[in-house]
Amino acid sequence: MSFGGGSSDNLVDRYIIRQAVRQVCASATFRNRTASLQDMTPEVLTAFAEGFYLPMHQGRVAFGGVVKKLSQIADLFKKIPKMWDAIKDFLGIKGLMDIPRAIKDWASKGLGALKHAFRSLYDHFPTTLIFFPKGSIPSLTNLVHRIMTRFPGIAKILAGIKGGSLRIDRFLEVHPVIKAMSRPILAAAFIYIWINVGELTWDIHSILEGFLGRISLGSLLAMLPEAALGLLIAKHFLPGAKLGPVWFGSFPIALLARIIWLEVNYYLEWVPGKGFKVNWDKMRGNEGGAKSEFPAKTELVSVF
Repeated sequence: MSFGGGSSDNLVDRYIIRQAVRQVCASATFRNRTASLQDMTPEVLTAFAEGFYLPMHQGRVAFGGVVKKLSQIADLFKKIPKMWDAIKDFLGIKGLMDIPRAIKDWASKGLGALKHAFRSLYDHFPTTLIFFPKGSIPSLTNLVHRIMTRFPGIAKILAGIKGGSLRIDRFLEVHPVIKAMSRPILAAAFIYIWINVGELTWDIHSILEGFLGRISLGSLLAMLPEAALGLLIAKHFLPGAKLGPVWFGSFPIALLARIIWLEVNYYLEWVPGKGFKVNWDKMRGNEGGAKSEFPAKTELVSVF
């Protein structure tokens, strides 16, 4: 998957990054770093910028943006030196010369894992539900309402599904692709999002947990504002996909829980790229004598 940007763009981007690194390293904060951070060299900062920032900004690297993020990284490691030691440990870094390449390899693996995770979530039911455009939800709401109106037996069950116990972030953790992500990969995912979502503020504890891969991807996504998540996914992780505004945090949980129940019981079938096939014939034992109102055996409800 390409992020765009030609060779001339790449040269300009790298030049801007080098100049930004030079400015950060000239600051008193960086020059006065503790002995435990002496191996955080200009080459290491460059590796962070080229590994975690550049892939998201090819052809549009902003000098001020790079300076800000690299300054924040230097400040973070100065405040929490044990975080830098822990990162070197789980990356298996042995010598000073190994650090820049290890950082870039780490970033590359993390970005690849994020792309794979989002593609898997987008392609498979029920996690694909969090990527629906908002305009599709009325059709789903109407569908569930029709089912509840015409089939009293099913309506009684659906009415009891409030969704209070269904947390999307916890729900995502059972997804095989996400469940398999190692701590270093989770840390790389956190750093990618931390560097590229400018409007977020994080407390020191959350940053420490994130940089060390102790925040799950589901929990991390749940922290993001809807606009930021949509921008990251639509522009960087799933470019070209049929994707409306992602609304991870605001999806109606009760509706999601009801749809999952209907799908698990084969009343609905997910048709990738199209929507839900409604198996009205499977509901006949619950309709209370309204057979004639739904003569068709199936119906496709589009959500795209």
